Amino acid sequence: MAIWARLSEAIMGKPPKIYPESTANQLSSKLEHLAQNPKGLQVKELVFRLRPKIEAAQESGYTLEDIANLFKAEGVDLTLNTLKRYLQESRALNYQADLPVIPTLDSKPAKAKKTNSLPVPSSSRSQQSGLPLEEQPRPHIEREMQPSLTNTNEHGFQEMRADDDL
Repeated sequence: MAIWARLSEAIMGKPPKIYPESTANQLSSKLEHLAQNPKGLQVKELVFRLRPKIEAAQESGYTLEDIANLFKAEGVDLTLNTLKRYLQESRALNYQADLPVIPTLDSKPAKAKKTNSLPVPSSSRSQQSGLPLEEQPRPHIEREMQPSLTNTNEHGFQEMRADDDL
């Protein structure tokens, strides 16, 4: 019997552990206690949150060194260079948050109806030819976009000159 148990365990994996209901209750009460008592803020989060007030203090004539000393006086371990870096990061994040939202590739824009005709002006007849736009000759864009070749013959074929490299 033990062989079958090992074989089925090897094939199917270990059976899931079962925990008593009391374990769920204990974890639930501990998680509630954690939710009621926040862990606190990291130095970076403090600087990000207080950036408007830091900038207001700077506008009032205080230097970043004065502000870093104020943090140290409150028991926050913060150097002047770290304060500068966190302020730059905070400004960069706010700048990016103010940018307009660009649709992602996942979002599907409304598809435009494809037609073979040019847009219709205010009148359905052209001012120059008098023909409806659908009947007007359309320019050949492909031919216009081709680069002009210097060594072509009168039939439009490119010819090789003696000084061309192979």
